[in-house]
Amino acid sequence: MRYAWMMFLVVLAGLSAPARGEVVFDTLSNATGVSAAPNSGNTFMGQMFNLGGTSRAINEFTIAVANTSGAALNLTAMQGRIQLYDTLTPTGANAFADPLGGLSVVNVTPFVFANNTAVSVTFSLATPIVIADGTGGIVINWLADTGSGLNSIAGLTTAIRGGGTNPGPAVGSFVGTGPNFGYFRNASGRTDFNFNGTTPGPSDFRNVGVNSGLAISISAVPEPSSITMLSAAGLGMLCCYLRRRS
Repeated sequence: MRYAWMMFLVVLAGLSAPARGEVVFDTLSNATGVSAAPNSGNTFMGQMFNLGGTSRAINEFTIAVANTSGAALNLTAMQGRIQLYDTLTPTGANAFADPLGGLSVVNVTPFVFANNTAVSVTFSLATPIVIADGTGGIVINWLADTGSGLNSIAGLTTAIRGGGTNPGPAVGSFVGTGPNFGYFRNASGRTDFNFNGTTPGPSDFRNVGVNSGLAISISAVPEPSSITMLSAAGLGMLCCYLRRRS
């Protein structure tokens, strides 16, 4: 089933907003529709990716979140938790390795999340996380407070896209075997921000048809060393110009 976009929520993680970067992975803007994985294992969702563009210091995410819990959720609080990984090991016991930094956390303002709808959550990181070679993984979990504290709720999940006429990512590319590619969900019941690979299996990897993946967008800025080099080059050009003028 496809779900209508209900609203857009814009939130910020961190004390100050970093500069907006270039989009380096995007499966959201060109999705023909979004849906959700089965509630039996969709509280932790993961994606392997190859970044496009030239920037590699991740500083912003936009993530489609779906409610398929079976009822409207009157959220007094909602929290997203993200873990980035540098190494992909989908044929091993763990699908991801070499976590980059700790969990990135975003708090969403209270709202009523209607059943069978999806929202878009955008947030920035105060300190960018570098994926130097451009290939990595992301794991996302959403917590909700409906009156008894923050908890994972079956059906509160990162939305997926795929099947039908869904094209490949608008920016970047999927990792894996086409044309279906795919995503991870915690069908195995794992809640440690990782997933079962194919050995010993069964794998948590899934697809829903052609160009399957999470409905997300990732932005990045140049690495600090690149910014320094650009600044130095600019200074050199200025000095050269001043010498010629003097």
